[in-house]
Order: sequence, then structure tokens, then C-alpha cells
Amino acid sequence: MQIIHVAYSSAGKVALTGYVNDSNDRADQLVGLWTADMVRGAIVNPRRMPVPDSPHGVTDLQWAPDGKSLVYRETIPYSPSVRSARYDGVSGFRMVRLDVGTGQTEVLFQSEGRQP
Repeated sequence: MQIIHVAYSSAGKVALTGYVNDSNDRADQLVGLWTADMVRGAIVNPRRMPVPDSPHGVTDLQWAPDGKSLVYRETIPYSPSVRSARYDGVSGFRMVRLDVGTGQTEVLFQSEGRQP
């Protein structure tokens, strides 16, 4: 597993995404999203967060100004046969807010995307 996205909050929190390699040895299959506390430079108290359905992915991960939620772009492949979680510039995507306390998500924006 590779840590691909890292987001730090001003409140001493960190969020991380983990990806595994596909058959072409690209790190593009989302396996986890975690939040944790930063204490004296160390990551402590990791908590697993809900992730989008596979093969969707998470990009542009950041903490919302309230410090209680994450905002990210959920990539949505244009075809079920595409197993990559990377955003390809043409597929649809959602901007999502994830409340880290409840695990509830809210779609902030939905793109239709287009077929390549």
C-alpha cells in the first residue's frame, strides 16, 4: 500500500488515503481513508473512514474550515470495465464533504463527465 494523499488541519489532525498497485503497477486502487491526530510530529489514534465504492477514488483531499469534516473529489470511472481510481479528465466526479465524526457524506457538486 502507498500513501498518496495527505491533508493536515490547523487543529492538529491529519487525513491520509492509501492505494495499492494495479496489474500495470500503478498505485490507483483506493483501499482506505484514515484520519488521525498529530502529536509531537507523530501520527496517533488512526481512525478508518468510509470510502467510495470501488473503483471510485479520492483526490484533492483537504480539511474543511470547520476542522470537523474532509472535502475531496470522488473520481467516478466512465465505464465499469475501467478499474482505475485516478481522475482521467473526462469521467464524472463528485465534490464530497465527509463528516469525520459521523461518517456521513454530502455531495456538494456532481459532474456528469463525458465519454472519452
